[in-house]
Amino acid sequence: METRVLIGLTVLIGALFSFGIAGCSENSGTAQVELGTGPAGVPGSRFTDPDVEIDLSADIIQWEVLDGEFIEVWAYNRQYPGPEIRVKEGQKIRINLTNNLPEATTIHWHGLEIPNDQDGVPGFTQPAVPPGGIWTYEFVAPKPGTSMYHTHSNTVRQLSKGMFGAFIIDPSEPQTEYAREYTLLLHEISGFYTVNGHSFPKTLENSLLELASGDKILVRMINAGQEHHPMHLHGHQFRVVQLDGNPMPAPLTVNTQDIAPGQTVDVEIDGSNPGTWVFHCHILPHVTNKGQYPGGMLLALDYTDHTSYFDEQAAAQSVSPNPLATTEATRSPSTDPVAQGQAVFTGSGTCAACHTIEGVSGAAGTVGPNLTHIGTVAASRKESISAEEYIRESIRSPSAFVVAGFNAVMPSLSAALTTEELDNLVEFLLSRK
Repeated sequence: METRVLIGLTVLIGALFSFGIAGCSENSGTAQVELGTGPAGVPGSRFTDPDVEIDLSADIIQWEVLDGEFIEVWAYNRQYPGPEIRVKEGQKIRINLTNNLPEATTIHWHGLEIPNDQDGVPGFTQPAVPPGGIWTYEFVAPKPGTSMYHTHSNTVRQLSKGMFGAFIIDPSEPQTEYAREYTLLLHEISGFYTVNGHSFPKTLENSLLELASGDKILVRMINAGQEHHPMHLHGHQFRVVQLDGNPMPAPLTVNTQDIAPGQTVDVEIDGSNPGTWVFHCHILPHVTNKGQYPGGMLLALDYTDHTSYFDEQAAAQSVSPNPLATTEATRSPSTDPVAQGQAVFTGSGTCAACHTIEGVSGAAGTVGPNLTHIGTVAASRKESISAEEYIRESIRSPSAFVVAGFNAVMPSLSAALTTEELDNLVEFLLSRK
């Protein structure tokens, strides 16, 4: 009997030294935590002094996935995705779930090595939490890495409706330092492909990746959906440094990395090529909004020390918010219709703000097409009407009468001008044919 006891103690001690105390990584330096054995789901059953306590509620909300486009989402704390949980290894974590859904639910801690009765699978490790019910999870944060949490009750419906969030465990001692860190949660919902709850172009508001030349940033990508997403970055290679929360012994250098459903991938990006670069899923239907391109999982990597396309567009708008507007001071008092039309053309903020025409240059003539002989072009393209009619209708309805230089903003021109001024502008353009 004594021999058996000694052997048993030897095996137990060996296991503890080989694999680390439960809740602590091998080299974390954190103190051993002795967990209680009370009933699961009750606050204080595992410890009475949590380092981090978080309240999560499960609710049904309306979420603006695009400007003016709302969808139904089942959400944690009325957010899609749910709030990011960020803790340190070895910390004692308490999370209280309140179920405000019309059906039962639970939370699964995806990728975390925690006690079995905290895993959140109804019928296997706990009872489902009924509508109106409350359940408490208590565990010690294990090894550092990128993970997630999500529902594990009626998962096909609830997960597809948005019940997930990021769970980040930082090392107890700082390791690699990054200029910035970003977390991108990939998902599909109601015909939209989303990153952090939004589709392009709204992704540029809440998921724009920024860095400066010489910076190194970390981007954590989490696939909470049910489709593969090969994420491709233009103009750069990046290093895959972690898969499913596990460090890569030899980081993989690529520019496209597939992320499987349920997988997490961490990549490092060096600021080595200034510009504004597209970062997107390379399955093309995934960069659409209900089939309309561009949309979906389309992001941008933008250098803060580079004058980007976004900056140029913003500057252009600030100089001339309404490039078609004219003022009384810029309108010619001449009685000659052609001269008056030329004055309208060259007036501040009108045609010459974007275009040139033979013999008449505007302040920003290189922006748009040259309008020389526009009347001749018009007449050749629409033989059933006169050049005058064509130009006039092109200004009013450019989608129906497409001529170089007349685009989607042209209807505003006819609204900004009087009938006489519009007539004179047409006369001026016709005089150039």
